[in-house]
Amino acid sequence: MCWTVAAESVNITSELFVNETAAVTLECVVRANPAALITWFRVGEPEVEVVGAKAEMSVSLTKSRLFIAHASTRNAGLYRCVAQNGLGTPVNATANVVVLRTYFTTELMLNLVP
Repeated sequence: MCWTVAAESVNITSELFVNETAAVTLECVVRANPAALITWFRVGEPEVEVVGAKAEMSVSLTKSRLFIAHASTRNAGLYRCVAQNGLGTPVNATANVVVLRTYFTTELMLNLVP
């Protein structure tokens, strides 16, 4: 049996808090048949396509990961993944990356210790 489904849902972590210089991985998971093409964008004025995302595709599930090796405050902000497979309307989801500066993290940890 062969079935065809437009890209119908996108799952993504809506907000990530990471320490400065840490690695960050955003993952976008889509159900679609045929497999969807996923494109990542950095939300802003203007919205910019992010290249270099890694994709894994199967018959009904497509995953795409966007990896940032050493996060800095320049990487903070909204990222959008858009999935389309030529059927129906493209679907999208947005994630907010919050990068905590090293001195802020240390100061916060010192204030938490009794």
